Amino acid sequence: MKIFTHRSSWLMALAMVAGLASCNEDEEKFIPPGEDKFDMAPLHVLNDVSQYWNTSLFGPGNGFADFLEAENQYQTISLPAMERTDPSATNLWNVYMNTELNRPYSEADMARVVGYSKEKSVAIYAMNDGDQLDNLNAFTKKFNFEFEQGPVGAVSLKAGGSVTPANGGFFLKLEGDWEILAEAGGKPVVAIKQMERSVVIASGIDIFSNRKAENVAFFKTMAEGALDKGAAFVSLSPKNTVAFDSKLEEGKFSLSSASYIADLLPDAKERLGEVFTELQTQTGYGEGADALDISLMPSGDPLSEFENGYLVGAYAGGFPADNDQMTFELGKALHQWSGASSGEALDSLGLSTYVSAMVAENMGVANAVDRFVKPIIEKAKAHPDYQAYDPVTMSEEELKAFPQEVAEGKYLEVIDGLRAKYGDDAVMKFHEKKKEILPAGYKVTPHDLTWIWGNTLDDKVAVFEAFKSKGYSVNADQVTMPGSYNDEFVDPDKFTSYGPQHSSYPTKRLYDGRYDFWHTVWGSSAPPFPHEVVIDMKEAKKLAYIKYYPRNSTSLKDHLTEAEFYVSDDEQNWGEPVGVFVWRKAYTKDTKDIYFTKFKTGRYFKMVIREFWRRGKVDPNNTFSCIAELQLFEFKSYK
Repeated sequence: MKIFTHRSSWLMALAMVAGLASCNEDEEKFIPPGEDKFDMAPLHVLNDVSQYWNTSLFGPGNGFADFLEAENQYQTISLPAMERTDPSATNLWNVYMNTELNRPYSEADMARVVGYSKEKSVAIYAMNDGDQLDNLNAFTKKFNFEFEQGPVGAVSLKAGGSVTPANGGFFLKLEGDWEILAEAGGKPVVAIKQMERSVVIASGIDIFSNRKAENVAFFKTMAEGALDKGAAFVSLSPKNTVAFDSKLEEGKFSLSSASYIADLLPDAKERLGEVFTELQTQTGYGEGADALDISLMPSGDPLSEFENGYLVGAYAGGFPADNDQMTFELGKALHQWSGASSGEALDSLGLSTYVSAMVAENMGVANAVDRFVKPIIEKAKAHPDYQAYDPVTMSEEELKAFPQEVAEGKYLEVIDGLRAKYGDDAVMKFHEKKKEILPAGYKVTPHDLTWIWGNTLDDKVAVFEAFKSKGYSVNADQVTMPGSYNDEFVDPDKFTSYGPQHSSYPTKRLYDGRYDFWHTVWGSSAPPFPHEVVIDMKEAKKLAYIKYYPRNSTSLKDHLTEAEFYVSDDEQNWGEPVGVFVWRKAYTKDTKDIYFTKFKTGRYFKMVIREFWRRGKVDPNNTFSCIAELQLFEFKSYK
């Protein structure tokens, strides 16, 4: 069962509730949706009757729901609060319900859901925020319910009585070599795990009011734990610190947004080294009065002030190579945010935005990247309260006029425009295209199947847009952004090589500098994928990127579509790939520069071809590969 925290997940929750509540007024019993409609188990739990619709828990295979089920409780749905203080949310709710039901969502609808929930011994998970408790109290008063303390973060619901607030947060269900950093009631709530090239932190801690010292201690524990593991970045949402400050005026929990990290970890910058200066130089982020002592990476949904997992994790490089495994580990640990594109450890709002635009463009939206990603960053800088706009359905005239129409809380999703174009097939088509666009090291995983298109802006979106669009990653000890370093062509004169080859088209043709090509055996004798070619450079080189020259065959249109690249000193222990290449587009004879996301020194270079197209597709009866030329370039120095 998956957990979603992006605002678009609210719409899904609302749609589900709409479906649940669409029975006739005279029906005596509320009927939940079946598995055939939503691809999940029947929903038996009323969830999150709060101002922000936080922590909506639904979908297959989620650890928290499994935990509830293990405690003889149930799964969850979201309903609106009985008393709403957020006008925009109220309007959103009314508009959506009117659209789905062709009438407002009535008290009778809710009463039927409540009646069904009573029959099923409902469990509720809610944060201990004052506004939400007010809403829960209003709900219980209206329907004569009471809440009973259950596991951390969960309370049982039964008829009669009043609210007993839950402790914010939930226990982590840890498997494997997690190091526990903090406990509550003798059970883990914060843990850290060393990945191959990254550090992941799982946190079950909510932000709840009037506990400043406790939250500072938890944040400090998580941040220091990440740094002790050698993390390059601690992931924090800058929107959160703004939320903290706004709560200060209400006499609630707050931290200073300008000095947040400096107060928490005064030696962080020294411990992390020069990478922050380099990042600020490359992105232009962190200058002037708003400069922080550490670069903040977006993590979390900026639309909702108080959500779980403000400090989601930390990176020690490997972006985004460790994404799948980190998501898996977070999911196993019951991390609330492992299902959200905006909060998962190696995802971000900016990356989601950029990928969304790329997918939209590949689905026929002209110039989506130029129309969406670049202007939206400038608009975000000029309008800090502005969240997003829709590049898919807006006309050129509307786009030009849009800066004057910016309003706080306004947002749209790329998928909305695509759905208008493709109907109900939009989701399927979106992910078909997405798999073609993302590099081989960034596979589609369960957390990724629904919400990657979220385009709500964080005001630091430019940081991740720079990562993706400029094609570089930041590791703990290096910056591999193209143009930031001096390189040199590696002379292939002494190269030797081996791998699958046709006798007339040997592997040495990959680097001979002549107008010819390397080719495996073809036809019925063609070797199955993957095809591995190893080049011995005879001396160690710190490789930075390669140039790939496709075979100049406009009739056959033979071209590489998926490959990984490795560097090693011993031909045996290759480690993680230093670079990946994916090109599932139309054949072109143009040279393609493949920049590595990690500099690595070694004598041997290996290319692993996992897919190759002939005439626009894989031929299962003719699994050959062919390449005209590979040129290797080594890193020499930073500029």
